[in-house]
Amino acid sequence: MRTTMLLSSFTAFALCGSALADPSPTAKPAAPPGAGPSQMLRLTFVVRAGPDARTHELAISDTGCGTIVEKTTTYEDQIRICSKQAGASLLLDTDWSTRAGPTEYHTHSELLLARAGGTAELGRTGGPRLGVTMR
Repeated sequence: MRTTMLLSSFTAFALCGSALADPSPTAKPAAPPGAGPSQMLRLTFVVRAGPDARTHELAISDTGCGTIVEKTTTYEDQIRICSKQAGASLLLDTDWSTRAGPTEYHTHSELLLARAGGTAELGRTGGPRLGVTMR
């Protein structure tokens, strides 16, 4: 009787041992709380430097980043923006610079904007400005 029980235990261990040793998950990991499906954002940027106004457009996801660079002999615009979901709004991490002739301006900031129609303006009073509009 004892031999039969020992043999049964050994057989069960031999057949199931490899399944117990491989704990590979069969279900997908749960999404982080508050993470919904990504949506595309259409952003318009207006750089105002002196009498000039230059418009740039960019499309990114609501959890993504994008970059705009435009260089000419008279000016240079660089804009980098990253978006994070913040409830019904979006948090935009904005890093931008502009150069016109010998003058250069650079700033880094965060904006909290509504998902549709949100607008803000950054920059120096009476100097270079960046308008941001979410469409």
